[in-house]
Amino acid sequence: MATTCAGAGAGAGDDVSVSGGALKFIAVSIPNKKKKHGVTQEIEFYADSPNGGGGGGVGSGEESESIVVLLLHASSGKPKGGANSKATRAILKSIRENVPRATVLRPEAKGTSVPPRAAQTQAFVRAIAADESGVLPLGKRRKWLIVGYSFGTRVASATMSDISAWLPDGDELIGGLLVAFPATNGSDFEKIRDEPTRIEADVVRLAFIRGTNDKLARASEFDGIYDRVSAKKRRWDIAADHGMAFNEAMTKDAIKNATSYLMSQEEEEDVPDAKRQKKV
Repeated sequence: MATTCAGAGAGAGDDVSVSGGALKFIAVSIPNKKKKHGVTQEIEFYADSPNGGGGGGVGSGEESESIVVLLLHASSGKPKGGANSKATRAILKSIRENVPRATVLRPEAKGTSVPPRAAQTQAFVRAIAADESGVLPLGKRRKWLIVGYSFGTRVASATMSDISAWLPDGDELIGGLLVAFPATNGSDFEKIRDEPTRIEADVVRLAFIRGTNDKLARASEFDGIYDRVSAKKRRWDIAADHGMAFNEAMTKDAIKNATSYLMSQEEEEDVPDAKRQKKV
């Protein structure tokens, strides 16, 4: 299914100034079994450029290469607002500090079901990569780092489990950072979410950050999921709740270490995960 790419809403690539980024719009075509040409949907997103502004581009020459971080928000609000906005902003700030050359994109996805959100995310990436309208020039080759928070970790995992559906030719998927993966809904502990286990081994490396006081990721459920993940992985357990609010400095440090691990493509000695975790 071809992706329709065009600036919309505020105009073709027009910026609406917001704190820490620029609000942009792009129209995408999402495959739909009932409609031959798919469903066209407008997605708004925030773009944080490498220099900290909202302009959004990092080179558009034929030989240019860029690092793009896709930050997927929780289910309870927009990337710049909602109940978990503090955690999202903390993640964004840490990403900006630890991957300064990256352009960070935060698409505003709709819905609380994983498959539709993953389809929106895949369509968004295809649209951004193929865009010729100048909404967001990112060069001809891109290295993608997918970061998810809370429900966004489930969407990120579903997206990474089917990279052939969205990763453009010549692009590279660096890895995935999953912050506060909700192993359960916090009440029905028999119903386990297992999206990370569906990511193929050797496709991508993963980093998990889990709060030891997170009722949605108790060790009794989370450990079982983590052990079943076949991709190369590390985890950081820190003294925090689901909102990563108990210890901001420790959360920041964990994100720093996790992004360093993901950005480094060197083979490392196989050290038991328990020795890598922070002791709390």
